[in-house]
Amino acid sequence: MPANYLLTGMIFADGDEMISMAANIVSGGGNVLLGVLLCHAMGVSGLGLASFISLGASFFVLFLHFFLKKNSLRLILGFSLKILGEIVSYSVMDASAYFFISFATAVINIYVVGYFGVESIILVSVVALIREIQLVFDGIGEAVTPIMSMYLGEETYPGVREVWRLARKSVGIESLILSLLLIALATPITGALGITDPGIAEQAAWGLRLLAVTLFFHAGCTLILPTTS
Repeated sequence: MPANYLLTGMIFADGDEMISMAANIVSGGGNVLLGVLLCHAMGVSGLGLASFISLGASFFVLFLHFFLKKNSLRLILGFSLKILGEIVSYSVMDASAYFFISFATAVINIYVVGYFGVESIILVSVVALIREIQLVFDGIGEAVTPIMSMYLGEETYPGVREVWRLARKSVGIESLILSLLLIALATPITGALGITDPGIAEQAAWGLRLLAVTLFFHAGCTLILPTTS
């Protein structure tokens, strides 16, 4: 996924906003859609497969840029410890976030199975679904990063402030709409996940509503991280 973000930023900076935007839509939208469909058929494993397929499709869309005449990116083979160190230092924050997500998912699995039994493991799908939906916020942070970098390089600080203002407004509106939709559609979503037990379905629906409230705070983090790392 970090490689996908890097390639998306490179292609956006190369002037191909259309393909970079399409790749983000395929990655985020495809992840949510396939997550719901595959989770219904395969359970939690379907979420992992959905992420893999959507990410692969996003890479395919991005590579289309290299066949266009306006492409100015060229592959240069080489190795530098200095450059590697800089890449690692800038990617530690994002890498730590993904490691935490994996660790937190494992802890949630152990907790649910240990205290509520294997039959309640489907509740983990609700938590995982919220995490997958949160990917839609990454697009705003990734979109403003190259623009703000350009403005900062040119010392156009009014442009930086304006982009940051519009990004905050977009995040607020997007998170509010998504939260309201999840709260309103919590019951149908749990049904689409294949939860048939009435008691577990009710727990899952209320869990989905509670997690939906946190989307605004996560959206703020996904906006801050790309612009500070």
